[in-house]
Amino acid sequence: MDSLIHVVSKSDNSQHATFPLTTPPPPLAPSSIRLRTTLITLSSNNLTYARLGDALRWWDAYPVPASAPAPYTTWGIVPAWGYATVLSSTIPALPADTTLWGFWPTSSHAFDLQLRGAAPAGHWIETSPHRRALMHLYNRYVAAPIPAALPAAAATVALKPVWECGYLAARHVFAARARTPVHPLGAGLPWTPDDADLSAAVVVSLSASSDVGAGGAEELWRRDVAIESESPEEYFKNMNASWEKCLEESGMGEFETVPEKGIEGVEGVWQDLCEQKVKPNQAIVVRV
Repeated sequence: MDSLIHVVSKSDNSQHATFPLTTPPPPLAPSSIRLRTTLITLSSNNLTYARLGDALRWWDAYPVPASAPAPYTTWGIVPAWGYATVLSSTIPALPADTTLWGFWPTSSHAFDLQLRGAAPAGHWIETSPHRRALMHLYNRYVAAPIPAALPAAAATVALKPVWECGYLAARHVFAARARTPVHPLGAGLPWTPDDADLSAAVVVSLSASSDVGAGGAEELWRRDVAIESESPEEYFKNMNASWEKCLEESGMGEFETVPEKGIEGVEGVWQDLCEQKVKPNQAIVVRV
């Protein structure tokens, strides 16, 4: 497979390019895996990753290799949610051909992650120094098979990350059940059960047709606090059960799966996103 890297200008996100990676990778370090992106989704969320890449450190996830030709060393690799496949490993529990769910580069080159095990079983945390400023959710990876059917795979990569925003808001920020609610701006701020009670409120969505609007407000900032309030095992068990129920009941509404392939697909979708040609009900899935 070609080792191609898709990069985006940090000063003008409509400028993007692809170049081949010709330098061989270094020996794989201890507690590390080498992977290649397999299946990802691209949406307006990825434009946000680019536009706020410096402020929220999304550019730090996958730095452009120092061997890149000019001017691309000053550009960035936009990350995306989906699956990647292990090529080689120094972690016995993650042998070659294992697939992981997480945050990946929109490129076809091989890259390394340095990991430590986490709870629950099958979860891993990226520990590389250059990623320490990223929010924890972007450093969590989960060993999981890719759904065999394209609709299920498309729903997972395109909708699950934004659906979890709504899950966190409903379960932990505006919690209907008796539990300690989490302030919308995070832990440590006063937020009582009365504050969280929406029974007498009118909720207005300003982006109801978008995937984020369907999934809820941006509540992923609160995930770490939610995990602490339940335990990792309980949080992910409950969250995954709710997600499966949402899929069964078509809770995210109808959407059109648009399959693309290869870095050419990434390039085309990025151009369409910049030109606002992607419809809100389209789930674009790229098999890299």
